[in-house]
Amino acid sequence: MSLDLERLMAVWDEPGNAEAFVRLYADPVILNGVATPPAALAAMARGLHAAISEQSREILDVFTAGDRVAVAFVLRGRHTGTLGSRLGPMPASGAVLEASVIDLFTVADGKITEVRAVSDELGLLLGAGLTAAINRRD
Repeated sequence: MSLDLERLMAVWDEPGNAEAFVRLYADPVILNGVATPPAALAAMARGLHAAISEQSREILDVFTAGDRVAVAFVLRGRHTGTLGSRLGPMPASGAVLEASVIDLFTVADGKITEVRAVSDELGLLLGAGLTAAINRRD
């Protein structure tokens, strides 16, 4: 099974086009074990763009086996808005951010039906100089 990576990256680069998410993802798609409508993915992408401007993605590696596709990539951009994290909201720092990400996609009938997403959130926060938020979590 193949996954059009250019189309996938383009959808996340232009989050205002919610219909593009509907064409690419099953409804619902299982995101890290949770049934999620494509409209929620579009909202997530809009939030990411509100927090991180000048985004770029560099695909490092792709592995395909049957109906699964693993994609390792780096997301880069400038932290210009509030970024949600497991530690709570992080105010804009102006720093250039870099996050290593590995997404494992399951594809059926031309649509993404499941995504397991793993990102280096700690590295992202440390790179942004947001260690104060980490230190205050005693």
